[in-house]
Amino acid sequence: APPSLVLIGSPNPDQLAAALKGLFIFLPDGGNLQSREFLGKKIFSVKLTALPLAGTQTAGLTLSYAASAGYVAFSTDAGILEEFLRSGESQSKPLRDLPGLADAMVRIGGQSTGWFTYENESETMRLLFEALRRGAADTNSTGPSVLGSAIPFAAPEKKFRDWLDFSLLPDYEKVSKYFGFGVQAGSANVDGLTF
Repeated sequence: APPSLVLIGSPNPDQLAAALKGLFIFLPDGGNLQSREFLGKKIFSVKLTALPLAGTQTAGLTLSYAASAGYVAFSTDAGILEEFLRSGESQSKPLRDLPGLADAMVRIGGQSTGWFTYENESETMRLLFEALRRGAADTNSTGPSVLGSAIPFAAPEKKFRDWLDFSLLPDYEKVSKYFGFGVQAGSANVDGLTF
């Protein structure tokens, strides 16, 4: 899966990040939470040795999180988390200024519904194109491919090489105009859940 960053908004993100330490005592080794300083922010990290989450491979991953800019940010990719912390100090253009985002948020009910997600599908697809083309070029690979690990019914790996030739994918720049961003919202009330 491509690296990702999950943000949880909070009026007191530093207090929320500190309180989350208590959740990790339920892990087999008591959490063994580590902390370090980065740009004046405290990054907490915990090894996910065998966290039983459905459909995920957590063994060997390190979950890192930090509070910044009204959020607690979580990622298993330390580089993305550090980039998020750096962006809070830069004068870069905020996400809310992205063309079309305000209109998309209105169409799905706004971002104050309780749950709002944004995905930069353009960058996600760029990573997928690169991974598929790299996998197609590696004829000596015996491990699962990006697509092979996502589809459960097609083993062994050779079947994909017989069915699909990813080396024929165009350069991503030629098709990038067809990808943009995606938003989702959800809420809950006495009548049920809305997605």
